[in-house]
Amino acid sequence: MSKHCMTRGDARRLGALLEEFARERRYVPEDAQGIEALDELPLCLQARARKSDADSQWRAWTDGHRIWFVVAQRVRFPGEEAGEITLKLAFYDHDGVLAATGAWLRRATGQWVLYSVLDDQPVADDSGPGDACRQFSLAS
Repeated sequence: MSKHCMTRGDARRLGALLEEFARERRYVPEDAQGIEALDELPLCLQARARKSDADSQWRAWTDGHRIWFVVAQRVRFPGEEAGEITLKLAFYDHDGVLAATGAWLRRATGQWVLYSVLDDQPVADDSGPGDACRQFSLAS
């Protein structure tokens, strides 16, 4: 798998897609506030955010009692059609422990569909892709 550095525009687009996913799939409550600065996160999530590489983006939200933290990476899969985008999303709990990882397909209509539940490999981790991820390739 070849890696590349995202441009600022790519990073903004990936971040916007992640925010759209959270809103459209109602991942966070409507009144949850976005967390934009690392120092607003608990130390364990700060460490997780710092582990994100140049090909991923993180987003976090809070309602004052709970924190939602997600890392996204753009991936491609063989059946992806024109206008579709697939994101590998890793969901972490407030302690920075990986809760779930999945590949979510954004159809050209804007609808988000879970394409695949992946093994417990974090996005942008040094351990490399898990077996369930080998069918995907990093988007270029």
